[in-house]
Amino acid sequence: MDINALLAQARGGAQSNPTGDTQIADNGETIHISSLALLKMLKHGRAGVPMEVMGLCLGEFVDDYTIHVTDVFAMPQSGTTVSVESVDHVFQTKMLSMLKQTGRSEMVVGWYHSHPGFGCWLSSVDINTQQSFEQLNPRAVAIVVDPIQSVKGKVVADAFRLIDSQNALMGQESRQSTSNLGQLIKPSIQGLIHGVGRHYYSLAIQYRKSKAEERMLSSLSGKAWTKGLEIEQADKFRHNNQNAVEKFSTLADQYGKSVAEELTLTPEQLSTRHVGKQDPKRHLEEHTLVLTRHGESEWNKKNLFTGWVDVQLTEKGEQEAKLGGERLKASNTQFDYAYTSALQRAQKTLAIIQEEIGQTNLPVTKDQALNERHYGELQGLNKDDARAKWGEDQVHIWRRSYNVPPPGDNAESLELTAKRVLPYWKSEILPKLAENKNILIAAHGNSLRALIMDIEKLSGDEVVGLELATGVPIEFQLDIVDGQVKVLSKKIFNQSV
Repeated sequence: MDINALLAQARGGAQSNPTGDTQIADNGETIHISSLALLKMLKHGRAGVPMEVMGLCLGEFVDDYTIHVTDVFAMPQSGTTVSVESVDHVFQTKMLSMLKQTGRSEMVVGWYHSHPGFGCWLSSVDINTQQSFEQLNPRAVAIVVDPIQSVKGKVVADAFRLIDSQNALMGQESRQSTSNLGQLIKPSIQGLIHGVGRHYYSLAIQYRKSKAEERMLSSLSGKAWTKGLEIEQADKFRHNNQNAVEKFSTLADQYGKSVAEELTLTPEQLSTRHVGKQDPKRHLEEHTLVLTRHGESEWNKKNLFTGWVDVQLTEKGEQEAKLGGERLKASNTQFDYAYTSALQRAQKTLAIIQEEIGQTNLPVTKDQALNERHYGELQGLNKDDARAKWGEDQVHIWRRSYNVPPPGDNAESLELTAKRVLPYWKSEILPKLAENKNILIAAHGNSLRALIMDIEKLSGDEVVGLELATGVPIEFQLDIVDGQVKVLSKKIFNQSV
């Protein structure tokens, strides 16, 4: 008796000669991923580098050959550089329930996770996770994206489904071929080592865009160099003002209706009624504040204590400011005022950002109240030389303690810097924010720490550990009542040069 007969006998003979039609996956099965889903997967994966992240794919199984992924949402998973933990079922259930309340009826068609920098394949942990999804739906897919290797015009991603171990033992094919439209990605050597073709197989992926999506995506980088030379006409300026007044009037009417609706809605409906829609109350009340540390300066590059010494930006620093402006432009915030210090590295950063966001006519106030902390006798010294002279522990205390200034008559601690910055903030900037004005500030690491300490109600011990990257804007949406500031949301426009 051969091995196939023995296996058939052990399993009751049910699989050796199946009767009737058996449902087998086809090589022509294709996953269609929408532009929105792809962008969200790549953005989520990029934000998690170097750790893996995961989320769920929403869409529908159209037919035996087609799966549509229309949207994705991130899962609050903790990950390592090689794996992510199991699915949080409580979060998944709650999220799907809230989506249904907002009219989103898509079902879960699979899951995605990132492999930052090491290609697309499934680890043993990923295979176990995929098994749990296939127990719920045998056609569920696992999408793997590599946010590091993905570049403009080329997305490194693949989709997988497990091979039935019983079919493998019986020597049966995992898929049938009825189409020549597969266009499968040839697996890499690393993928073959990790079981592609043995434990799981790859599915074809297509990225289809509607005409509206093509127009939207093509216009993202459509700025011409002549844009900076254009002068806004008086008629256009008057038209924009009229639109702003009409928008304010519309929001006020919507807010009145929203207040009336609150009396008829349940708590669950109240929590989700503005999802995917404009919240008129928030748009009427929120105040936008953007803080940006200057780009890399010449003395940053040389590892020197800078303080109040007026030095220029490096080429990298100018590029950091430009990238920060490009990211800030995507938020479409129209600023009313801009503030900066009396030092040219902060002023240059602000000017570059203004040019990138197309708001070069902003009223700009320059004041030494926003200057970097004064480092006293340390200014101009190399940080390594200072450690050699005074000791690493002492220099660390001067740099990172809250209330111990370095040596020198004019030297400041972070506490003294805050005593200089905060009165100016409360007398000059905060009142304008309270008048629904949007403010842009380009300053320095320690002057911005003092501002954030007041805005986020941080202690001295907490604020000294706050790291601010050069050239990276931080956007706060604030609620201001009687001079008291409450943070509604905070967004960091991460970047790399």
